[in-house]
Order: sequence, then structure tokens, then C-alpha cells
Amino acid sequence: MVFGSLMSAMWILIANSFMQHPVGYEIINGRAQMTDFFALITNPQFFYEYGHVITGAITMGGILVAGMSAFKLLNKESLKESTVNLYKKSVRIGLLVSLIGSISVMGAGDLQMKALLHDQPMKFAAMEGDYEDSGDPAAWTVVAWANEAEKQQVFGIKVPYMLSILSYGKPSGSVLGMNTANKELVAKYGKRNYFPMVNLLFYSFRIMAGFGMLMFGVSALGLFLSRPKKPILFNQKWLLRILALTTFAPFIANTLGWIITEQGRYPWTVYGLFTIKDSVSPNVSVPSLLISNGVYFVLFSGLGLMMTLVIRELHKGPEYEEAKLQLASQASMDPFDKGAF
Repeated sequence: MVFGSLMSAMWILIANSFMQHPVGYEIINGRAQMTDFFALITNPQFFYEYGHVITGAITMGGILVAGMSAFKLLNKESLKESTVNLYKKSVRIGLLVSLIGSISVMGAGDLQMKALLHDQPMKFAAMEGDYEDSGDPAAWTVVAWANEAEKQQVFGIKVPYMLSILSYGKPSGSVLGMNTANKELVAKYGKRNYFPMVNLLFYSFRIMAGFGMLMFGVSALGLFLSRPKKPILFNQKWLLRILALTTFAPFIANTLGWIITEQGRYPWTVYGLFTIKDSVSPNVSVPSLLISNGVYFVLFSGLGLMMTLVIRELHKGPEYEEAKLQLASQASMDPFDKGAF
């Protein structure tokens, strides 16, 4: 299942990487046709995306296991000792996995952000909320609000040097603002609105990064506080509640990451080649739309049903499985055997 999921993610992200940074194609009769399959699967954008998505999934898996186990430990008084020990082990395993994943996802995200400086400067500038070019060194905006109609930043709290350090790994270097990026896009592709939804991207990025740091902190601190010699985590319900609530963090972070990736590409469906306006097909009939939406509804309803059943099983816990095994063992016992009496 893991291998299948990794392969599925690979092909999905190869397609998405082409939409972000198209390579291996040639325009023939007004259509982009693939001419180099190897270039497509070795697209640098793919490696940035794949690394970020997979490490994000690893982090989610670890946090999910640790958080759900912490939730069960909140009522450990009603559990068998063997079950409590099982959940304690799964908390530590989950935290270890999420620690490795969160460190890796930050590294992959850093590489992906630096690639945006060259490949999609408008997206990068929107994520930073900067309409004007930064000075050298560049300051990083912690909190800001943009007047998107007037194309200007209303206010911003900045940290000197920080954007240069984050972008170039040194306390020097400037970054293009959205106005300059827009002029370059107009000169290259023609006059249209290239400005994305700035406030959405700005805060999506910061909330995503904030939850990423939260998961790293919870994982590192949780491992320290659950060490066998001094398991403070397992003796303090308020700490277990924090860990249980962290279960939601990767879902929020991953969702915001995809909002940044897709909304930040505006107005392109395929960057530099195909706009959202061009993507609207005049030849798709109403019955076709109804059928495709109906199929999606059935598929997602099935996934929702599966999730409901999984949640029910998780609520039962391992003791339910032990009871089932005991009943099965008793049912299969020879009624004439000594152990049956």
C-alpha cells in the first residue's frame, strides 16, 4: 500500500510540476505536446514538490498516531495495563516519526521556496506581501495587510535582514516585489491581471509554517517528556490534551500548502502557457458534468463511509479485538476437551 501510494503521488506531482514549471514540450499548431518524457519526470519542480508532499505525509502519519493514542490515554483508568502500555509505545513511535518528518518537511519546503524566487517571483512576492522591491538586505514581514484594490501594503511589521537570510542563506540580497514581477509578466505574456489573492497567500503561508513549527516542537518536546525514566507526558492530562489537539495540525498545514501552491499560480492553469480563462471548455455538455460530478459524489461518499467505520473501530480500541479473539477461541474449543469445563 505504501509503495502504491508513493507511486500514485509521484505521477500526480509530475503532472502538477508541469503545471507549475512546464518542461519537455513543444508548441505544435497552438497545442503544447510532449517531446521529452525524461525531461518531464526529471523536472526540478517535481523533486521539490515530491519531497515536500511525502515528508508532509510522514509528519501527518506520525502526529495522527501520537495524537490519537494520547486521546485514548486520557481515559487510561478504564483500560487494561497492557493496553495503556501499547498506547504509550505508539505515542513515542508516532512522535519519533513526526519529528523526523517535520525536520525533513521544513528542509524540503525551504528548497521549494528558494526555487520560487526564480520560477514564480509573483507567487513568492505575494506570499511575503511585498508590492515593492525590497532593499538590500531584505526585511521579512511578520504581520501585514494588503489593499489588493490599490496594490499596496496598508501596514506591516518587519524583521530586518530576515528575508535575505531565508531566501539566500546570508544577510544580504534583494527580492522582487509584485509590481516589478507584474511588469515582467506583462512584457513577456501580454497585458492581464497577474496579481493573486495576496492576503490569502500571505496568511496561508504563515499559518502553514506556524503549524509546521508547532508539530516539530510538540514532537521534540513530547519525546523528551515521555522518556522511560521520567514519563511526565503520560502523567499530566493537560499535556496529553495538547498532543491530542495537535492531531488536527497536519490537516490544516497540508490544506494551506495546497492553497498556496494552486492559488499562487494565478492566472495560470499551466504557468506561462494556459490561463484559467482558457481552461473553460465550451464543448462539455450538462449531462457530462452531471455524470462526472455524480461519480465523484459516490466515490467521496464511499471514502467518508470508510472513514466513519475506521473511527468507530479506533474508538473500540485493542481490548475489543482481544475480546473477539477470546470468543472465537471459546467457540472453536472442543466441548469434550478438559479445558471446556
